[in-house]
Amino acid sequence: MQAVLLPLGDVGGGTGHGRPGQWRRSRWAGPDHLREIRRIAGEGGPDCTWDDTTVILLGRPLYGPDDRCNGYVCRLTTGGMETGYLQVDALGGELCTGAYSFTGIPAYEGLAEEGGGTASEKRPYFFGGISYGVRLEDGSFRLMGFPERVGAEAAEEQ
Repeated sequence: MQAVLLPLGDVGGGTGHGRPGQWRRSRWAGPDHLREIRRIAGEGGPDCTWDDTTVILLGRPLYGPDDRCNGYVCRLTTGGMETGYLQVDALGGELCTGAYSFTGIPAYEGLAEEGGGTASEKRPYFFGGISYGVRLEDGSFRLMGFPERVGAEAAEEQ
């Protein structure tokens, strides 16, 4: 996986971006975001599957422990075929590219394989880096890769 940090603009919301865990047509897929995809494609090297026809297929909001949207993950298509994803987040105050892959799937999708709730059924929480989790019924979080429950402060420290 490759990562780059570049300012992109405003998150474009705060709360309530669809039902928890819902993939949806991305409303924020404007010119700035497409320019970022084109910039990465231009620098992508021989493994790059993106080009001038790459578009955002679906977007999924990511949330912080305060239940406010703090980023998005977008599945991309090129020539009608899925070609990886782009993740943007606003943890540093500005919306920046946090991660992308030309062929892979977002890291939080591993939550579904670990039990205790699936990423498709529950709102995915993003705490920075590669720290993702789901909120459990008691308000604690289960982080990807960790079987124990943690509180919001501990999740943010991971």
